[in-house]
Amino acid sequence: MAVSYLTLCVVYILFSGMLAAQWAHSIEELQAIETYKGIGFVVATSVFLFVFSWLLLHGIARREVEIARQREDLVFAERKALAGMLASSVAHDINNILLIITLGLERFSQTGHLSYLEKELLTEMVLANQNMKRLARRLMESGRANIPGEMTQINLKQLVGEALELGRAHCKQKGCRIEAVQDSDDIELRGNETIIQQMMLNLIVNAADAVPSNGGRIEVRVSTSSDAALIEVHDNGPGIPSEKRDQVFDAHFSTKRNHVGLGLLSVKACAAFHKGAVVIKESDLGGACFQVALPLKAAA
Repeated sequence: MAVSYLTLCVVYILFSGMLAAQWAHSIEELQAIETYKGIGFVVATSVFLFVFSWLLLHGIARREVEIARQREDLVFAERKALAGMLASSVAHDINNILLIITLGLERFSQTGHLSYLEKELLTEMVLANQNMKRLARRLMESGRANIPGEMTQINLKQLVGEALELGRAHCKQKGCRIEAVQDSDDIELRGNETIIQQMMLNLIVNAADAVPSNGGRIEVRVSTSSDAALIEVHDNGPGIPSEKRDQVFDAHFSTKRNHVGLGLLSVKACAAFHKGAVVIKESDLGGACFQVALPLKAAA
């Protein structure tokens, strides 16, 4: 843009100077033409710069509004998905407890020699246990309804590539560089593709917000252990002190203004939903490393 403007100015000055020299019949006329020409050039340039600046600022403002709207939609969808994952997790834990209660009631009913009152109490407890099972089932169904996507066989290498493409725009806006380091072999696992991709995007956005504006660096590393796929997001930001590493997964913890703190909580919820785990370590890049371990075999 600057080169084009400079070229246009040089061409205008040379061409208009030649015309002024041809049209002028005296030094006084040449001075007058040069004066009018200079005033016209300043006015035209001012109008051009005003219009260009207005269009540029208007476009930036419109993009900011669109980004804010998309962020609100993302937060809303993330809250629903997070509530669904937590509800499903709670329902799963309740069912495990109810299984123990059910076995205990069955054994108690087989002991014999129960009094009439004991039989009535046993019947009431069995009915209450059945009601709890129905409530747990409704809770799990409700939770799953709020979780987008479904459990499928996932090519993790391909999914990481897609998440990187989504995250590059945010990283470009922040002025940082993002790279992927993956094993040459494909990594297959069973999981919810939508929320795993959202989890990786949250980790990338979190890293991009932490690194410096110029010289920021993010690496997404994917590998496997004996029984799990490992997704690591490294950055060269300030890192996270060890005493705060547990707090970052709290629902409302955030070190950034205008952030609700749900991003990292949803990362933890996604890992728990897949019977995995997430830990925070120091990165060899100098900042933080978020490591998510997802089982290669689907948990029952």
